[in-house]
Amino acid sequence: MVGHPASARETMELEYWHGPQYSDDIAAIPSGVTEHKSSDGERHYSGIDKTQLWWKAPEVRPGGNNERIVRTFEVEELVEDPSHGLGGGAYGCRYGHAEYDLNAKAVSHFDGAIRAYDGDAYLDRIDHRIDRAGKYADYTKLFRLDGEIPVPRWKAVLTDWFRGNRLIPEYLGATEADLAEMSAPAASTELAINPALSAFLCLERAPGPPGDRITLLAQSRVKIDGQTVDVVEIGRGNLGAVMQRWKTPDVTTIAARDGTANLARIVLAGDPPTEADWDSVAKALGAAILEETEGGALRRVALAISWHGAGVRSTISIEGEAKRVGSLLMVSSVVVRPEGVASLWIEPFRDALQALAPDLEAPVDCPGSVAQLGRLTLDRGAAVEYEIHLGTARIDER
Repeated sequence: MVGHPASARETMELEYWHGPQYSDDIAAIPSGVTEHKSSDGERHYSGIDKTQLWWKAPEVRPGGNNERIVRTFEVEELVEDPSHGLGGGAYGCRYGHAEYDLNAKAVSHFDGAIRAYDGDAYLDRIDHRIDRAGKYADYTKLFRLDGEIPVPRWKAVLTDWFRGNRLIPEYLGATEADLAEMSAPAASTELAINPALSAFLCLERAPGPPGDRITLLAQSRVKIDGQTVDVVEIGRGNLGAVMQRWKTPDVTTIAARDGTANLARIVLAGDPPTEADWDSVAKALGAAILEETEGGALRRVALAISWHGAGVRSTISIEGEAKRVGSLLMVSSVVVRPEGVASLWIEPFRDALQALAPDLEAPVDCPGSVAQLGRLTLDRGAAVEYEIHLGTARIDER
């Protein structure tokens, strides 16, 4: 180096970001794009290469009698690898869009979506900033919030939407200690493996068209006297009698003798089914379960009810103490509405569950089978004895 000694500086890498810094005084944030980039170690762990955040200049919007001054915000994370759930080698990137009302000093709108890029479009996207990238992705909106959202609440929702992306709290001003705590392994805690009552909602692509009647899906195939048969579990007593209505004659039924019931999945008819369809199934099951608990014949039960709507199969499953499961079904008959989107009824359903199990505070350690089956089931081991009622058909395995 040639120059005055006082002008010499050591080479420094200041941080993995550039652009305007965030401030809770959103009106004062300079317009432009901020980029935070993951370190090598963090990128390997999270699968996120960088995150770009863009505050636009204020603009005047008509708003009834008063004009509104609004700042628009966009954020998108750029990932390292294709998203296997999308197929076709597509890259799925979480995206958020917000509008900040300068007069109300609150966020007036926030939505979250997935932007899915094919390989060539993604290579082009990662070479550009978010304000120059254009819109060449398959866009799927997942949620939308409107109203006066306080900035602290919006920051919490933004962080929750980008869960696992530590670049978001870094941008919002989290301290090094906070970020280190986020990256540290969670302390080992004892989880409640068998809570008194739990429920799980699964939304997935519909496997095929719905039937024209309520049906039971076979849970397994077993060999009996050298022949392979489809098997469904229906419970004993009045519970078994209720579920017999929905099975086909060729299916073999079983019922556990140990006071538990791991009921076969019930699939409603229609696309979507009517309110009356859900009501009739939920009430019949709930009443039968409660009747079996009176004499102590049934202690614990797991069940799942599925239906189709607009290409999506929704499954709500419940597992827990039989009396609470039966009571929840009776209440849910007037809460769950299969003809509407789940966001319209899931919170009242949650409130009903919490009212029936108010002492449940520990987290639930769901079995690994939940992710595979899309429903809750009982973990009973292999030593359960069953009553078996053979169906009329056998499956030739030749």
